[in-house]
Amino acid sequence: MDPVKVKVHSEIGRLRGVILHTPGEEVENMTPRIAQRALYSDILNLSIAQKEYAQLRGVLEKWTDTYQVDKLLGVVLDDPGDRSMLLKRICTIENVPEYYDMLMGTSTRKLIKLLLEGLPAKIDTLTAFLADDYYALQPLYNFYFTRDASASIGEDVLICKMANKVRVRESLIMEAIFSNPKLFDCSIIDANEFSKERAGEGGIAGSAVKNNVSVEGGDILVIDKNILLVGNGLRTTSQGIDKLIQRFCKDQDGEQKHIIVQQLPDDVESFIHMDMVFTMLDNDACLIYEPLILWENQYRTVHITIDGGRVKKIRDEQNVHFEEKGAFTGEISAEMLLEAGAEYVIIGHSERRQYFGETDATVNLRTKAALAAGLKVILCLGEVKEQRLSGITDEVVAMQTKLDLADITEEQLKNVIIAYEPVWAIGTGLTATPDQADQTCGVIRKTIAAIYSEKAADGIVIQYGGSMNDGNAAELLAKANVDGGLIGGASLKTDKF
Repeated sequence: MDPVKVKVHSEIGRLRGVILHTPGEEVENMTPRIAQRALYSDILNLSIAQKEYAQLRGVLEKWTDTYQVDKLLGVVLDDPGDRSMLLKRICTIENVPEYYDMLMGTSTRKLIKLLLEGLPAKIDTLTAFLADDYYALQPLYNFYFTRDASASIGEDVLICKMANKVRVRESLIMEAIFSNPKLFDCSIIDANEFSKERAGEGGIAGSAVKNNVSVEGGDILVIDKNILLVGNGLRTTSQGIDKLIQRFCKDQDGEQKHIIVQQLPDDVESFIHMDMVFTMLDNDACLIYEPLILWENQYRTVHITIDGGRVKKIRDEQNVHFEEKGAFTGEISAEMLLEAGAEYVIIGHSERRQYFGETDATVNLRTKAALAAGLKVILCLGEVKEQRLSGITDEVVAMQTKLDLADITEEQLKNVIIAYEPVWAIGTGLTATPDQADQTCGVIRKTIAAIYSEKAADGIVIQYGGSMNDGNAAELLAKANVDGGLIGGASLKTDKF
């Protein structure tokens, strides 16, 4: 075959080639005793795995070229020099130098099998006998996840520094394949060299921590030529990302580049790699795990801008929504609102609490930030339907009032308007009765008096915001504790409202 030119500037678009590794006897060689060490929580059935992989290969082959690891590896091993280089690295790193000569003399076909499916150990010494390990070279149980050991970025191929030593040989094999000029035309970035360099020269961490560098391909998504999305979690460390950023800073094409780093939970198998929670589908569409990507949580999204060969800016990034339109009240920084001429900001809206996991803790943080910036806050709170039916509405809104206003002074309270929004009445057409609205707004006012003073309670504006319209506004606004309305869709009907 002619050398394949590597050129990947996006996760979408025409797919020109995929490297596959069909599961083989290495899967059959797994036992319950070694499953955890092999990074599995269960034992795979080889026949089922091969059937499913054949389906994947069949679909891919309808649209693109596919290349099998064993065939590519065979081209490498047929060259004596390339064979020697690869085997020396494997035997050195996996601490089995005594097997080098034997492997060099093995036929290419059998050697491929041994490197992929495992090399049984020679039990000819006491040390080998006591080691209680059947293999000198462990089977590559995970190699059919070919994306992990290498990643194509533009015209470069990143050879990944695997987080677990049981997968190191995968990256060595992929490096040998991509470095072979008979097979591929590309430049190599070897992340295994990162850990030999001094960590923390710029980038995110600025740390001198050594031996904590790992980068895996499943955490790297190429959005376009100058935008890279990287997951930071179990398999890709911040130190590894720092080193990758340093390499990008050396790119002298003069174009500004952006690295978006998403922190991932580090204790759940479902979040092993970024590609498990975010996948590009089209230029303007992606498939996501919503609670991590969009909801309020402790996992940060960091935007790194590279310009002129250096890191120009590092900042936390705001969440953005995925719908073109709809009832999804969003968020943006207080500074940007002020620059745009805004005077008021709505915080704690029921749609934020319902759809985006907004909590009283984050509502409180946002409220304090907005007040500190000089904005006036419309603070929304209210019970869900189950709480109303359970008869605990008063307790719920009193607690929300206390938590949402925690550490806010009576002087700051003068710039706060409270909107009582029963969640079950937002956008549903349902409305609290005037007596229900008056009762609950009264509970909020009494809570304000208990926290601050009667003067503060008398002075604060408490609105009702649950499907108020031209038909019910007069009756609701006539109640003593309802000072106004937070009007949504009905406000657009100017001929009626």
